[in-house]
Amino acid sequence: MDIVRDKNNDKHCWKCYQKIFIAHETPWIYNWDRILAELRNEYGDCVYVQETFLGYWNKHERLRCALKNNGVHHCFVYIKGYLDKEDNTYPIVAGKSSITDKYKGDINFSLNPKLRTARCLLYYNCLNWDSKKNIVIPCKTKKEALEVESIIQKKYHLLGS
Repeated sequence: MDIVRDKNNDKHCWKCYQKIFIAHETPWIYNWDRILAELRNEYGDCVYVQETFLGYWNKHERLRCALKNNGVHHCFVYIKGYLDKEDNTYPIVAGKSSITDKYKGDINFSLNPKLRTARCLLYYNCLNWDSKKNIVIPCKTKKEALEVESIIQKKYHLLGS
């Protein structure tokens, strides 16, 4: 039997974990707009939605410039969503990153199921990332980004990046 560990390191049967995901019974399937509104209420108007320019030429430079233009000068926390079969976006992953002049981006949209639980759930259920909608929360330090990432993952039951 395949086992998956959640963010609390608890073991789950993969088939059971996947059925819960498919049935949308899990508490991490929050409404995208509601999460955005709650985060703006908690962290202020600096919280915004950012496209990642996936599929564009020079996507990393475009993303770096867009982040800087929106007030991200060092670290940030992001929430990635996936598209369901009706093209609705649901949040699934919260992660953190930092921006430098040579930013190459580590917001990965791979569907390789060997990489992490979220990718497995999407791959085996024939779903895809929504690279056009990513919630960004600017942070001043790496420590702040780590704390915000942890809080958001637990509050909204999101998977790690």
